Amino acid sequence: MLEAEQLTVEGTPTSSTAAMPDYLLEPNAVLLDKCRWRQGHVPDYSKANENFEKGKTVTHKAGSLGDIVSNLVKNWEKEMSYKTHAEDIRTIDTQNYKFSVNGGVVRGLTEMLKIGTYSALIGDQALFCSSKLTFADSHTAFKRSMPDGFAWEVLEVFSGPPKVAFKWRHWGRMTGPLTCPLHNGLRMIAQPTGELVSMIGVAYCSLNDKFQIQDLEVYFDQGEPMNSMVKVNGSPLGLPAKGKTPGGVDIEMKPITTPVAPERVKAITRTDNHAGHASESGRAEVTLPFERYSLTDSEEDDSEGKGILSGIWGLLRSKS
Repeated sequence: MLEAEQLTVEGTPTSSTAAMPDYLLEPNAVLLDKCRWRQGHVPDYSKANENFEKGKTVTHKAGSLGDIVSNLVKNWEKEMSYKTHAEDIRTIDTQNYKFSVNGGVVRGLTEMLKIGTYSALIGDQALFCSSKLTFADSHTAFKRSMPDGFAWEVLEVFSGPPKVAFKWRHWGRMTGPLTCPLHNGLRMIAQPTGELVSMIGVAYCSLNDKFQIQDLEVYFDQGEPMNSMVKVNGSPLGLPAKGKTPGGVDIEMKPITTPVAPERVKAITRTDNHAGHASESGRAEVTLPFERYSLTDSEEDDSEGKGILSGIWGLLRSKS
């Protein structure tokens, strides 16, 4: 088993985990930070943590590589979702941070703090037009539909620092209604199915010598979450204004009336019909034409050294 106590830092064995930052050792480490939180207070992860313990399929021994990677990503998610200032975020290299999904647009920290992790991960889909959502709207949509939490786990780690490759799983149970905007100017309200929503993917994560994320590449089926919740059976076209989807989920279409706040990031909006736009990376992103809208009933949820690294990984691998 790969254990933190067996790490080597610059060739010198360590007898404790003192050489490692706390966010690699404890999944909720950053919640103890004295900083500016998005909602004005420390977020509550009790439901998500409970759901994780009940639904996880893998148990990593404390100090193993799987445990370390899991802790890193869990703390990253908390910071990206609830911290608002770059100087307060510890899990990433703020000057060199890059995030992308399925080899698409590369986003920097400024964009990520504006659009949120849900919009960045899912993007613009037939059943989820993230460009019409504010940061708060996107988080609220999923928290309402899965009020018991949207848990996440590391299934397997394929390689260690400085380039970490791993397989992950994200899951929750849809016990609340899902409300999200569509490209046609309507918002869809899907009634809860009570069923488990689960997605699996892989990720590649480059770390600096301080164990901070510099480049995070995520790969998964971006349409799967919405398809699983709305059950369109592969075809979102021709959904009824009110009625059942092909998979039997009750839905209703309603107009969207409230415009998005002016500060809504332009990285995932557009005003012309065909041209793409550039993200912080300068890479063009092509989306569909639409106006900027927000959900009418949204509300912000109130719950809830490269050398060093390679040396550490070499020792971990030899002990596995």
